[in-house]
Amino acid sequence: MGLRRSLPISASEALTIRPLRSDEWEAFRSIRLMALRTEPGMFFSSFEHDSALGADEWRGWLATQTQCVFGVFAGGTLVGITAVYTHRDDPDGQTALLGTSYVQPAYRGRGLARLLYETRLAWIRSRGTFRRVVVSHRRSNEPSRRAIERYGFALTGSEPRTWPDGAVDDELLYALDLTRDALVARESPTLEPPWLDVPNIVLGDRALRAHLLVERGGVPYRRFELHGVSRSEAWVRSDAITWKGLLAIGFAQRAYVMPVAGGTPRQIDFESYFSRFYAGESWLLVVSGGDVLRLDESGDVVWRSEEFGIDGIIIERVANGRIEGQYAYDPPDGWGPFALALDDGSISSGS
Repeated sequence: MGLRRSLPISASEALTIRPLRSDEWEAFRSIRLMALRTEPGMFFSSFEHDSALGADEWRGWLATQTQCVFGVFAGGTLVGITAVYTHRDDPDGQTALLGTSYVQPAYRGRGLARLLYETRLAWIRSRGTFRRVVVSHRRSNEPSRRAIERYGFALTGSEPRTWPDGAVDDELLYALDLTRDALVARESPTLEPPWLDVPNIVLGDRALRAHLLVERGGVPYRRFELHGVSRSEAWVRSDAITWKGLLAIGFAQRAYVMPVAGGTPRQIDFESYFSRFYAGESWLLVVSGGDVLRLDESGDVVWRSEEFGIDGIIIERVANGRIEGQYAYDPPDGWGPFALALDDGSISSGS
């Protein structure tokens, strides 16, 4: 329980995060009820339910050894909370559940998502008993989606839900397999230690556009020089993922696939821009702004869909042999549902 991290914000104010003690239950209760009262659509519980809990129940929330509630402090003031639980639906106790996250509005937009995720994942890994981490969010909560995907979580499905604010919206479900060392990738215009000593791979040609710095288990793993074909080339984001012994890198209007152990990268080109990877137990999908590809365990293209997105495709669910999501047919506001057959990428009936 000695885990403590900090995020420097200014010379006069630094935010720190640490596990809350059971004798801090009143401060925890206060900020938890504030979250439920002011943002009822973002949590599974309600203000009415939690406000009826007694002191022993609040103390017990903070004293249980199978979970940990962290507090974010500005000076000595509690301004945010987040938690890790042992998932009650896993009888083996090997699945960790992330939740209970809230930061007061005045302290948002300062990079706290990184602090919350890295602190919780470090606690989970330190226990040595968890093999999987799950997390979910309301479909309309776009900031949560971005943070979840940044830390290597894969979309596993969605479920319709009526939220405490009375609205009906899907709950999107994600999982992180800790038996695979997930990669965390970020772009950087420059290189600083310790990245100068990390093995480098050059992808593309022409002008150097950015460096992609890849960490594995929080440790620098590889770096990639990303070279664009031209300055006018579409470039939305870059990303890296490992799957079934493959390392896949995507940026600009192409993706590269190679064995994790090393080898010559194979290039996949897009008419549109690279968007993101989606990984499942038996499939790896590569999504551009206009189409979808499925790769096999050798990195070969199993199928490539027809071009159907004008400027964006988002996959929300892969289940029952179908890939479902939203695509842009008249950007920026014209989005609609689609469905593809998982086995051959054809447009599925009902989409």
